[in-house]
Amino acid sequence: MKRCNVCGEEKPVSEFYKHGKYVSQPCKACSKNASKLRWQAEKERKRRLAERERRRLLPRSAGAERGSKMLSWYAATAGSTPASEASTP
Repeated sequence: MKRCNVCGEEKPVSEFYKHGKYVSQPCKACSKNASKLRWQAEKERKRRLAERERRRLLPRSAGAERGSKMLSWYAATAGSTPASEASTP
């Protein structure tokens, strides 16, 4: 019999994971629960990071659209500006 260091219950050694000749400290049930909680926390962390990245990139894409509009306006009006007339010989 061995005591789990998480739940404190006395359980048979078969209820613990074995690592070579060593037996883990938490029982299988507590290990599975901890793994599930870590997985859920990591999933939530990745979701928050993805949302932050989307918000960070949104102004850039809006700015690129604005920049392309400015370039098309400039291309349309470039022939009538005084600067282009001054550069012709």
